[in-house]
Amino acid sequence: MSKRERSSGAAVSAPRSRPQGGKRSGRPAAAAPLSRGSLWRQLGLCVIAGVLIFMSFPFTTVPDSNWWPLGWIGLVPFLWALRDEIRPRRAFWLGALTGLVTNFGGFWWISEVVRDFGHLPGFVAWPVSALNAGYQGLMFALFAWFYVRFRPKRRGANIFAIAALFTFIEFVYPLIFPWYLGNGQYRFIPIIQIADVTGVMGLTFTMVLFNAALLRVAEWRIARVRLPLRQVLGAAAVTLGVLAYGLIRVGQVDATSEAAEKLNLGLVEADIGIWEKEAKGMGRAEQAMTLHKNLLLHQEMSRDLARRGADLIVWPESSYFPLDDPFVKRQDRFALGLGEDGALLAWRHQPDAGFRWSIDTPHLLADAGSPPGARLRALAAEREDAWVAVGDAGRAAIGDARTVRPLASGTTAALRSVAVVSMPGFRAHADGGEVSIWAVGDAGTVVTGHGDGLAPAASPVTTRLNGVAMSTGREGVAVGDGGVVVAIAGGDLARVDVGTTRDLFAVWAQRGGATAVAVGQGGVTVVRAGGRGWVVEQAPFDRTLRHVVGTEDGRVIYAAGAGGAMLRRAGGRWAAETFPSSEDVVALGLDARETPLAADASGGLFRRDPQGGWQRLDAPGLGVVEAIAPLPYVEVLPLPRDVRYVWQGRAPLPDLAAFVADPAIEFGGVSTADLSAVQRGFTTPVLFGGITWEPAVDGSTHRVRYNTAIMLDDVGRVVGTYDKVYLLAFGEYIPFGDIFPSLYDMLPESGRFAPGREVRAFQWGNRRVGVMICYEDILAKFTGKLADKDPNIIINVTNDAWFGHTSEPYLHLALSVFRAVENRLVLARATNTGVSAVIDPVGRIVAQTRLTDAETTLETVPLMSGETIYGKVGDLFSWLLALALVAYGVLVRRRERATQHRGESA
Repeated sequence: MSKRERSSGAAVSAPRSRPQGGKRSGRPAAAAPLSRGSLWRQLGLCVIAGVLIFMSFPFTTVPDSNWWPLGWIGLVPFLWALRDEIRPRRAFWLGALTGLVTNFGGFWWISEVVRDFGHLPGFVAWPVSALNAGYQGLMFALFAWFYVRFRPKRRGANIFAIAALFTFIEFVYPLIFPWYLGNGQYRFIPIIQIADVTGVMGLTFTMVLFNAALLRVAEWRIARVRLPLRQVLGAAAVTLGVLAYGLIRVGQVDATSEAAEKLNLGLVEADIGIWEKEAKGMGRAEQAMTLHKNLLLHQEMSRDLARRGADLIVWPESSYFPLDDPFVKRQDRFALGLGEDGALLAWRHQPDAGFRWSIDTPHLLADAGSPPGARLRALAAEREDAWVAVGDAGRAAIGDARTVRPLASGTTAALRSVAVVSMPGFRAHADGGEVSIWAVGDAGTVVTGHGDGLAPAASPVTTRLNGVAMSTGREGVAVGDGGVVVAIAGGDLARVDVGTTRDLFAVWAQRGGATAVAVGQGGVTVVRAGGRGWVVEQAPFDRTLRHVVGTEDGRVIYAAGAGGAMLRRAGGRWAAETFPSSEDVVALGLDARETPLAADASGGLFRRDPQGGWQRLDAPGLGVVEAIAPLPYVEVLPLPRDVRYVWQGRAPLPDLAAFVADPAIEFGGVSTADLSAVQRGFTTPVLFGGITWEPAVDGSTHRVRYNTAIMLDDVGRVVGTYDKVYLLAFGEYIPFGDIFPSLYDMLPESGRFAPGREVRAFQWGNRRVGVMICYEDILAKFTGKLADKDPNIIINVTNDAWFGHTSEPYLHLALSVFRAVENRLVLARATNTGVSAVIDPVGRIVAQTRLTDAETTLETVPLMSGETIYGKVGDLFSWLLALALVAYGVLVRRRERATQHRGESA
């Protein structure tokens, strides 16, 4: 060459000469000057390499579209382009071109996100996609620069060093969408098993080593340079060793999976697009229809899975988007009772033991600051944080979720019944709503007020009043001796003649409705139904009834009294029920789930099972219970972070087509609680994605929102919640948006979520369920942190609806496969649209949905322990490669100095 570039240490040897006998020499030949090479040839080779690499990954909307064998040869053209004697600067740009083509081919769908979600034109969307490809492609550029800058000057770089350099740079380079060369082999099951030792980096190393060995063979055949036989044989041995390891491990893991406990796992993919899911830009009626139809579709598909035997059902990310505010509980108390000596009892749910009575407060009035000796007789609650107890001498106490305090009643008369309801202007059971309190007692006493105290109301009677029930804060009814009925209307009280002179001991009124039922002496029942007048009815027996309660919708009513008398009214007819006690029933109530509870005069406690009827409970040491009241669910904005239970819908699911044809079958005839329930039509445990919130720490009205996965068990208990840690920029937050809030006004489609603080695995009985959200399943380190929580299965709830009908869902699936292998756990993915899948512990995709259409998947999966070498040592392999590179560099430089010194001495 007349003008020669400064040598960068290119790895090309002189043409080989054949020794006598025609045999090729295995000894090194003298190094020859490197040719400049054609720039266009180099560019073409880099483009070819980029195409080969991205085609080894899913790149179309067809399942398994990747040509994975291309990954084993894809780097050869790129490495060949770097053979020439070129400067590191040119190597950098050649690597940048290779990376640009690779990432543009793999991530072209970003343009679709920018156009559809950002509402930006194509001439903006495509450059954004190219910008991402260019940035991610710099990983190849860095490899090329380091490779050319530091390779030996007089001999080709050791192919193990080439593989180590590429792998380590791939490991440390910060990618927006993390992908690695080895990920494209997700369908080559034996070869990917090495991931349980080294992570995906071990496979990348093997593949680069194989590519580098092919390069040396190509140089030997085409450029007539010496073949580094030991290196090539070493590469073949490593590749075969990795393959053999995989074949052995597949058999071992399959055997372990076969022996493991099994779980019937159901996945719901309702195929609801991003705009349809949030129903934005629609009219009010259309929005209501769309949101509720989406929820009904998830419930209908879940009901089908439940009938097929699913143990756990999974909904996708942000799939719970209710039309109405849901009803929840923030505590495990579902009912309260008044016991002997003023004790406050609690009907609690215990995950391992079910529902049980226990003593909550031994001396309620003493804790409320009242003197001893007074007896509490009645109890009522509007919410779990708003309940009142009343009794002798006008004693009263009011409690919330944590505390109890005395309540001034404004009277010294004995109070025998109390009602607590939301004040006008507040929805029933609304979170934080003010309550109205009404109590009645001896000598016609009626007192009313709020949480700060009660005051007497003008009563039209002087006889003893035994019961009061309110349908609203100002509408209700009180009953008493001699058939007295007092109507409460707009705060005014008036006596009503109902056609009986028998003593009435209790009354129930439907919340927000006109139906009311009073019961009393000799089995008399007085019913007001549908706004009509009062009608006297006779029970099937003549035993005195002292208690009456009904469900929120008024469809079922229970009455009880003397000698174990128990009645049930449904469809307008009373029927006697078998009760396991002949003692007087002294307390009757429903818990928050509308399960009937009762107590008798001997201290017996009872519960009505829907299938088995009334059953005696084992509750020793509680004494006689004198009153029972539910602690109802609270209506809240969806969903507070301190939620512990979510209401399970009671109303049957409608036919979806019938609802679309006539929305009134839902909006007119189903309670708000049922309309917003997650579990309706099924009670199978469910894991779903939703939005949770908590108050801002600065005390402002702003709510901090989280993208959350929530698991409910078969009674609606929150088994666990997990807040997404790694949020998607511009989709779930805007970088620097907290500093410049106006950015959210500029991009209104962006979410404004706070990141979660920790990874979590849910304890569900003797099982542990690891949970992640969206693209967290492509993050090996994050999944490793989750695996440290010892889950038996990993479930990812994700929303690939952002990416439309592109290759992204299949690429996302491919990248996630390695999390199953690295941790030897089943990885299940539930998506709104895209590809829901179940991946077994060896990385096989045992079930997957289509890119379109609503589908369910039910698979029996093993619950594994998940212990692997990679789980214990993490990315040790990648860091050892870095040490090996340093050692190799030092060795090469020493050899070069020694060679230079010998040359100077000669």
